[in-house]
Amino acid sequence: MKSAEWLKGIIGFWSVCLILIILTNVNALDFDTSEDTYTSNFVENNEIIKLRDGIFERDLNFLRITNENILLKEDDGNVLLIEINKNKQIDINDDGFNDVELSYNSFDNGRAEIGLKKLENINKIKEPIKENNKIKKITYWILGFILFLIAIYIIKKIKNRKYY
Repeated sequence: MKSAEWLKGIIGFWSVCLILIILTNVNALDFDTSEDTYTSNFVENNEIIKLRDGIFERDLNFLRITNENILLKEDDGNVLLIEINKNKQIDINDDGFNDVELSYNSFDNGRAEIGLKKLENINKIKEPIKENNKIKKITYWILGFILFLIAIYIIKKIKNRKYY
């Protein structure tokens, strides 16, 4: 009887872990200017694009897509309206130079085809900065430890449950 309860606790724990992983990876498109120069993809309402330049990130949420224009909201609160066959330039790292050009290419079945193009700025002087992944790794270890403690707590509660 206790082994069945223990198994239920373990299955529940890993189910929660899987759900958390799925919920944190919902981006429609991930564009990194340190690696990519151009990409094109279809997006729908409420999808999120993550723009990166190696270190800095900017999220774009597609609020409304029509056959005439798209309405986006940046993670800093700025709202962009882009008409079909037009484009907007975006500064990812707030250094005063636009890093990416976002274009609205076409509309098909409620989805917008967008293009992302890396902009090369001749006047932009940029020192190479290496991304520090130690913080990210530590964050995952802390999250894993917290989930482990929660699982131990649930298992102990199940074991200590009294049946009358």
